[in-house]
Amino acid sequence: MEVSISTAAKMVGVERSTFYRHIDTKGINLIDADTKRPKVAVTELIRVYGTSIRMPDQIDDKKKLSRDTYADNPLELKIEVQTLKEKLKLTEEIRMAEKRGFEAQIHLLKSFLATTAPGLQLA
Repeated sequence: MEVSISTAAKMVGVERSTFYRHIDTKGINLIDADTKRPKVAVTELIRVYGTSIRMPDQIDDKKKLSRDTYADNPLELKIEVQTLKEKLKLTEEIRMAEKRGFEAQIHLLKSFLATTAPGLQLA
């Protein structure tokens, strides 16, 4: 899902001018960068700013949206779905890294026990 520079700045909680500086300093990739209206992928915002970005309905004071209005606002729904997918992917990656770490610890402990207590039966 893609959003305008103004919306992206609001989603991450900075002024538009600050966001333009972040494009260079934080290496934010733009879509249609050579046009008058470049866009930013929501996944790019998550990559740079993490999963704490706000959804458009959380930033627009003029038009507050409730969960019930998503059916009438497919853009907001698509952005939220994409954000949730990215959060889930990051959470799964963290979980798998932790699992690998625990498995490595178990292997090391079993090796240690095998050398220090050779008669002990390990499952």
